[in-house]
Amino acid sequence: MTKNDYPRLCGGTFFILVLQALRQRKRARAHVMEDRDGLSNPEVLMGLIKVFYPDYEKPDRKLLSSRTNLFKTCQKKTFSPLNDRKVVDSFDERVQNDYKLVLDGMTKFVNTYIDLNEAVGKATLLVKALIDLIEKDETISPKEVFYIDEEGRGIEKAQLSSLNNVYLPAFLLGVWHYAVVKREDNTVGLATYNKWCPPPEVTGGPRNYFGRMGEGILDGLNVKLPTDKSISGFKEDEKNDETIEPKEVNVIPQLHSQSQSEHSLSLNYDYFNFFVIGGEKYNYSSFIVPINRVLEKGYMSDEIRARYKSLTQDIIEIIKTFPALFCSENHHYGKTDPDHMAYYGYVKDIKMQDNGVKIYFTKLNEIPQQTLIDFRAYFGISGNKNLNELDHTHWVIKRVNLVEELERIGYYFRL
Repeated sequence: MTKNDYPRLCGGTFFILVLQALRQRKRARAHVMEDRDGLSNPEVLMGLIKVFYPDYEKPDRKLLSSRTNLFKTCQKKTFSPLNDRKVVDSFDERVQNDYKLVLDGMTKFVNTYIDLNEAVGKATLLVKALIDLIEKDETISPKEVFYIDEEGRGIEKAQLSSLNNVYLPAFLLGVWHYAVVKREDNTVGLATYNKWCPPPEVTGGPRNYFGRMGEGILDGLNVKLPTDKSISGFKEDEKNDETIEPKEVNVIPQLHSQSQSEHSLSLNYDYFNFFVIGGEKYNYSSFIVPINRVLEKGYMSDEIRARYKSLTQDIIEIIKTFPALFCSENHHYGKTDPDHMAYYGYVKDIKMQDNGVKIYFTKLNEIPQQTLIDFRAYFGISGNKNLNELDHTHWVIKRVNLVEELERIGYYFRL
């Protein structure tokens, strides 16, 4: 029996439905004034790709826009990671074996892009629309498994219509995983795109979505939203992201049991090493910095980068005299959770390897990473309230007296 071409789930049709659930965009005048809202189609698609492949480097703006349009219109998979079977298989393996970490990435995406206003109901309609699409896609077997459970367990297609409760980030992750891993041919969604987004009557006009997916079904479905939806530490009307007034903090720094006398280093406090490494917990004596993220251009001055980038043995000995902050990527774009800790310490040694640069280190004290975000201007950490340097894996050297700035906010750390 011939299967219908409409509707079909693929990366492009998934993306189209996600775009219908975005937060409200700013008016045109704001865009003219270069106050971008971060909700353009290319930016949203980059957010989804980062869930799938966190290390992906986006192309230039014009190329990104062109590729996004081709992906959305189901013409082809236009971003290289989506066509790289090794990267796709790695994503599949992480979903099945390191689910919580991947779920954190989708939770960041949801908090950044999706309208979570329950009164508006966009998030709920998105879930219903995707269930509707999956159920009507005759090419998806009733036995096909979607990893949409909050604990990463698989649920068969045949069970979707009986769902009562859904956790939004987990559900979106499960469907995105299926689209990336199981639907290699993005063009299977072309007929669906043409039906949902018919050509405009005026030549050159936008092809708006007129689909009715998800309407009138699953009335009792409860869609659970991420609990932390706000960007802590900032007011909604904050305009100047580089001027941050200190908040009143009641801090009792927790010093580790190591005695300061154990360390005979003579440190240079004029600089500090700043590490942000994926989901690194810093539980072991060393970690790896990807080679393309070592002293990364754009996050440190060109002068300092030119001075230290050779990483000769003499340079390494100098770098070891700088104190260090050891951080992991934020749990949400532009912010993180209260229990997410960064660490103060120092670098013991640096070794060049084929798979990156290996850093041997000692951590001495801990500090909530959100505190570093709130006072990021003190530490030369770039970014704004929606996205900052702590969202990105890299190692740089900052020309900032780390100890003095920590003391300004109530943390008294010295080696």
